[in-house]
Amino acid sequence: MIDGNPKCHGKDDVEQKERPYPSERLQLKTVVPIDLFSNETWYGGFYEAAVILGKCSDNFADQRLRSAIVATWSIGSQTLASNRSTNDCNTETIERILNLRGSMSHDTCGLIAITTVVVRETDCDDGEDWLYIGIPLGGLSSTCPAVGGWPFGDRENSASWREPIENALAGIAIELAKSVSFQAAAIGYEIAGIVDNDIRNGKIPSDRLIGYVIPRRNSYQYFPTTRWD
Repeated sequence: MIDGNPKCHGKDDVEQKERPYPSERLQLKTVVPIDLFSNETWYGGFYEAAVILGKCSDNFADQRLRSAIVATWSIGSQTLASNRSTNDCNTETIERILNLRGSMSHDTCGLIAITTVVVRETDCDDGEDWLYIGIPLGGLSSTCPAVGGWPFGDRENSASWREPIENALAGIAIELAKSVSFQAAAIGYEIAGIVDNDIRNGKIPSDRLIGYVIPRRNSYQYFPTTRWD
């Protein structure tokens, strides 16, 4: 996961393409509390939804960013660490909420760690605000042994846990779109800055190594990953 320092890289009626969770293929440990303050939880890279909110120079950019963070942590079962609440996001400065950590309950993977990280490309011409919603593989592997040492090792069967994680991240992006419109979201492993203009313009390839959520007419549509190799 990239850090929160500014740098360059690189509602309507909201609908989601339904994808079944392949839970029967997952082996889960007994659910135990996640240690959000352990370094091991945050090792191994991040599965993430990279959401392009819009230009940093927009007059309403700060309010849009704050609204997106509050909305993300208000969706479903996400819970901020350290007994914080979404009210904190409304009252604290933008700088204090650029990187937040917490947990969420996942239907097939149990209780898992989750984070939001903001990148503001303020040093770039036409820079953009990005909101990254990330799930660390270190924490995920503690409840889902199938993760193992991925991305090393068994890639062929990794869809058993990657698909439900991607579906969950897409679901968060779809729900976020009900509160804050965005240009596009890319969903996959460590995918910072790879949303090209074709994707932003709605030209989604049929053969996909990552998933996308993009606006279509008056809704947002999820185009899931089609290849897991």
